[in-house]
Amino acid sequence: MTVVVALAVAAIGFGIGFEALFGAADAAAHAALDTNGYVDAVMHGPGVGFESGGGGH
Repeated sequence: MTVVVALAVAAIGFGIGFEALFGAADAAAHAALDTNGYVDAVMHGPGVGFESGGGGH
């Protein structure tokens, strides 16, 4: 029983760590896209280019 509990706790901990890692990477990617979209919109006007239009993710 103790082994099962330990494995469950380890799995949950790994899942949380994994999620946090990917969440941070995802947030960074979205921030980069938002910045790029903003620059693109300023350069070319709204609706031009893949990233412009502000946060379509």
